This record gives sequence, structure tokens and C-alpha cells, in this order.
Amino acid sequence: MKKDKVIALCAVLLLAPFSTLVAEGLYFSVSTGMVLPAEREVSTTTSTLAYKTDFGWPGQIGVGYAVSGFRPEISVGYRRAPSSAFRYKKHDSKISEQDLKPRNASLEKVDHGGYVSSLDLMGSIYYDIDTTTAFIPFIGVGAGLSNVSVGRSQKISSLTGLETENSLWAFAFQAAAGVGIALIEDVTVSLGYRLTGMIEGEFSKSKEKQPTALIHNVELGIRYRFLSVRS
Repeated sequence: MKKDKVIALCAVLLLAPFSTLVAEGLYFSVSTGMVLPAEREVSTTTSTLAYKTDFGWPGQIGVGYAVSGFRPEISVGYRRAPSSAFRYKKHDSKISEQDLKPRNASLEKVDHGGYVSSLDLMGSIYYDIDTTTAFIPFIGVGAGLSNVSVGRSQKISSLTGLETENSLWAFAFQAAAGVGIALIEDVTVSLGYRLTGMIEGEFSKSKEKQPTALIHNVELGIRYRFLSVRS
């Protein structure tokens, strides 16, 4: 029993310096990681094009202010993933809209070699849960604008009559959760999951419409408080 008390006391002494690291202050953050594969679809009045994105990478920088556990933040993020398994099907008056969905239609595999990227400007708010230890779980939500770019191989473009490169602006949103680890007073590393989404938008050149798209990201980040106020 005495041994257990000694271990508990040592743990308290070791973790005590971290117990007030959820402090107020202006901070700068950087993160990167992995964009998980996904399937998307775009359509015009005469065609539907479905494609799959492979593993890609995200990068994000942000500036925020931590106060009472909350962290309002403005960030700029960039995500890019190679696309493959392009599939295409012409519209037919006898085909229902449900038949045109990638999961239901038997679409022809066409080509590989494109990409999908997005440039996001977000305003977010996070909440850090003070556990009085070096481990700081967090959750957050945000909204903003996203510029989505799609690049296709020449083979795809000639077959479908669509532009080789195209882009659109759309309203974007995100939700995030993870855990931060306070290394020292003003430096925190974090590992988390981020769901980023864009609502339906229309590409500027080809006039294709992209339905609401969801992007799953696993991210590793670091946050530095350069103007810190201890609570």
C-alpha cells in the first residue's frame, strides 16, 4: 500500500507542471498528414463522371487565440490527392437518377492519371479539455470557402468533352477531434481526425455540378503559443 502511495505521489509531481498548460495566448499552428481515399461524382446534362481519389496529403497553417479552453482560429489549408479509376456513362432517358449513382450503376472503367485538390479558407473554434495532465483532448467545428480543382488526363477529356482542368468555389465546413500533448509550456503536438466537406457547386468551365463532397483526413500538428498568458 505504501508503495502505491509513493507511485501516485511521483505521478502527481511529474504531471503537475503540465496541469496549467491550457493557457490563454496567441498561437500559430501547422499540420500535415493523410487524406483518405474517397469516391466522388460530377455530372452535366448529358453525362455523369465518377472517379476515385487515392491517398493524398493535407497541409494547414492557422493563427488563433486560446482563452478559457476555447481557441478561435483562422486557417488556410491545401489538400491534394491523385485520382484513378475514372468511370463514365452517358445519360439515357430510360435510366433513372438512382441508376446513375456510382454505387448502383455498372460504369465503364476509363483511365487513370488525374488529381483533385482544394484550397480552403476556414474560420474555426476548438475547445481544449483540461485533464490536468499533459494530454489535452480537443474538438472543433468550422466553416469557410473552398476552391476545388480537378485535373483529368487528355484521354478522359477527349472522351467526355470536358475540360482537362477545372475549378469551382463552394461553401466549406469541417469538424475535428483529437488529442494534444503538451511538450513544454508553449508547445503542443496533436494527433487528430478532420472531416472536411464542400456543398454542391458548379465548375466554371465545363458547367459540371459536383454534389456535396466529404473528405476524411488524419493529421499530425504542432501549435506554438508566442504570446502566452498563464491562468
